[in-house]
Amino acid sequence: ETQPMLNPLKYVTFNVKVYTYLKKLKADIVFLQETHLTAIYTSPSANNIISDPSGRFVLVQGHMFSESWTLLNIYAPNFDDHMFIQNVFLQVAQAPPGWLLVGGDLNFCLDTVLDRSSDKPSLLTKAAKLTMSFMKDLNLLDIWRQLHPQDMDYSFYSHPHKTHTHIDNFLLSTQLFHRVLDIEYLPRLLSDHSPLVLSISIPTKVNGAYRWRLNSTLLKQPEFCAFIKEQINIFTLTNKPSAPDSFILWDALKAYLRGQIISNTKGLKRKHNLYRLLVNKKLKYNILNTYQAERAITKSKQCYYELGEKAHKVLAWQLKAEDRGTDKVARLAPTSSPSPSNHWLRLLERALTYMALRWAPIPINYHSLRTTLSYF
Repeated sequence: ETQPMLNPLKYVTFNVKVYTYLKKLKADIVFLQETHLTAIYTSPSANNIISDPSGRFVLVQGHMFSESWTLLNIYAPNFDDHMFIQNVFLQVAQAPPGWLLVGGDLNFCLDTVLDRSSDKPSLLTKAAKLTMSFMKDLNLLDIWRQLHPQDMDYSFYSHPHKTHTHIDNFLLSTQLFHRVLDIEYLPRLLSDHSPLVLSISIPTKVNGAYRWRLNSTLLKQPEFCAFIKEQINIFTLTNKPSAPDSFILWDALKAYLRGQIISNTKGLKRKHNLYRLLVNKKLKYNILNTYQAERAITKSKQCYYELGEKAHKVLAWQLKAEDRGTDKVARLAPTSSPSPSNHWLRLLERALTYMALRWAPIPINYHSLRTTLSYF
């Protein structure tokens, strides 16, 4: 019994030097044409990929360095096919907002004088005219021609026509022209076209587009609400009779209120900044006062201290006033026969003496103390 055969796998070995050449160029992104490859391998950073079934263009949408990019690799037919150009750029027009880079083999010249080596006069093709129209609408620049306005350098040689032409281009968004570092044609080595190398600087810090938002805390202020109502009435009375549509009137009102709110809040910010300045000055003043008070307390002459010689002297003066001509603390005469009671009395005497000399905050009547101890 014969088993059904599956599609066979084909293994091909081929010495290809193009990858070695690209590695030497240290290229980060490569636009290749006429590869005749059908499989597409996507990157996680690519959000959307649109390709032509015949392999004429590949459009990739994604993010690089926190920026939205649309990359279009194009290989135009070698005849005047303006419908192909129209279909390609209609796909580009539907791309999300961001930077646009178009590169590849256009197979037509954008300037019949500077982009051709032939002296024979020639007219722009329909595809070239349509491309220039889309370049104007999408704000694209021919980077090489912009940096070499009068140079006559070519990327392809046509043997049948015996003519050099400049048909390999990079078209970049006008807003990114200041980030272009260099663009140049390299010698032809592995192809009949000269490779075009474009270097663009990487932004060090990318800030997102500023989006204004209403500070909702302002709606709690009666003055602000009254101001908004007044501005709405003024705008409505002025523009409602001549407004062609309610949607247009609403959009215009939002733009008008935004400007009025920004103008009004600027005055509030000035007052808030003055208040913050006043608070900072008051804080510095309080710090200076605290420092002066601490300095005055440190330098003041005090009569009583928690520790130090003066406290001992004051206590000694109090003891002298209480018991002049006698000892500061009376000592109990030792008995001939020591007993436990005498031992505890001596300990009590020492404790009271230490307390009187060291920590007692008030004078002690030692006559009463002796009378009390005599009962033991």
